[in-house]
Amino acid sequence: MRLSTLVLAVVTGISTLAAGTSGLAIRRSDVLADAQSWVDAGVPYSQGLWGSYCVWDYCYPDPLRGGGCYRSDCSGFVSATWGLDAPGLNTWGICDGSISHEISWDELQPGDALILCDQHVMLFKQWIDGDTFEGVEEYSCGNYAEIRRHSASGLRADGYMAIRYNQIEDDPPPNPPPTGWIDGAGCEVKGWAQDPDSPDAALGIHVYVGGPAGDPNAYGLDLGAAAGSRADLCDVIGSCNHGFEHEIPPAWRDGVSRPFYAYTFDASEGFPVLLEGSPLNGSCPRMDPPLASQDGIKRLIEGPVSLEAWRWTWLDVAPLEDSTVSRYDDGPSFPGAPRAVQADDGSPEVWVIDGDVRRHVVETASLVAWGLDGQVQVMATAELEAFDEGLDWPEAPFVFKGSGPETYVLDQAPPDETAEPELTGDDADPDDLAPGYSGGPSGAEAAGGLAAGCSVSHQPAASTALFSLFSLFSLLSLLLARAHPHRR
Repeated sequence: MRLSTLVLAVVTGISTLAAGTSGLAIRRSDVLADAQSWVDAGVPYSQGLWGSYCVWDYCYPDPLRGGGCYRSDCSGFVSATWGLDAPGLNTWGICDGSISHEISWDELQPGDALILCDQHVMLFKQWIDGDTFEGVEEYSCGNYAEIRRHSASGLRADGYMAIRYNQIEDDPPPNPPPTGWIDGAGCEVKGWAQDPDSPDAALGIHVYVGGPAGDPNAYGLDLGAAAGSRADLCDVIGSCNHGFEHEIPPAWRDGVSRPFYAYTFDASEGFPVLLEGSPLNGSCPRMDPPLASQDGIKRLIEGPVSLEAWRWTWLDVAPLEDSTVSRYDDGPSFPGAPRAVQADDGSPEVWVIDGDVRRHVVETASLVAWGLDGQVQVMATAELEAFDEGLDWPEAPFVFKGSGPETYVLDQAPPDETAEPELTGDDADPDDLAPGYSGGPSGAEAAGGLAAGCSVSHQPAASTALFSLFSLFSLLSLLLARAHPHRR
């Protein structure tokens, strides 16, 4: 994919070169790209514009040279590749020193030429070995533009010389691609990336989960720039601030192993590069809800419209076991859309309207966590105060679901208003006291009778019966003693 893109870019660049541009500088890669286009098009050999040799009145409208119509013989072909005026020079025009100069055979580079001034010229493409090279040429009637191999020593013996177009330029050195690694995948994806051409640039990072980029089953995430500090990079690549580390979305925290493909992008050309270590398989265990079942309730999100209104996607929904979901009591449905407000009296408090109550957003960070930053509206103070004050708004959302279609938000359970308060001391009602608890006045006050307060002791039933029996026995003994006094 990258190679095709780069070739297309070269071809597109050459297509702007109009006919009649002799004397303009041209890069070696442009020369070879035009030569290859003649080969690909199968342009037949012809001296048509000079007479009747091979094909009458034929010329090739080179699309990479602005449609200029060139003779498709050897010299017309070389003229086109060098960007000379159409229909092109003959071999003597190329050889006379006005547009080219002789070089040694050892100096030959792609885009130079080999010429026998009174007979033939061909474009030099590349060396195969110390004596064999590939040339591109239109060479005889009945043939087509072609890449052919030749012996340098043989051509030298025939009188050929090596020449170079005066306006040809070397291509800039190739752009080395970025380097980097993905070295962690699980609950967090981490790694590093750097472009040798721009060693201080923070490169963008994309991660695809489930397959490589382009796979319809893969899902891509933009992780932003690799700009985190990593001490282990300082000596290795000469710069520390090229790390990335990001938590995976809750949806993938389910204990399932997945392949992670990490890509970065070239700083100057923008093409993607797969980081070393990709794909890296990783998994992350299910999340623990931030509230215990006795402290929390689950509130139903009523459909995808509400989910979208809160700026959540399926990636934000943590999958939980059904047994975990069922432990939480159902609360009222979650608000269909966020509504964050401030009073118009200038007070700094931010509230979320939740049904018929207002709930205080305690920390500014909570606004960011809930995606409410920038959405706070102003409400008349009287209107705001008409709402009862409820529990503080949760610090961050926890969105979850089981195996069914329902999606919930975890919220703090409201206080149990039916539970009896724990009473102590003077506030205690004797009937509410636990066994063995004494409350109310004691000592001298107790002696004053019920009006002054009494001391009540709840005893186990068996102890009370025994005490009553003992009291009755004592009373009978006293009465008998009075009826029968002791004798001396």
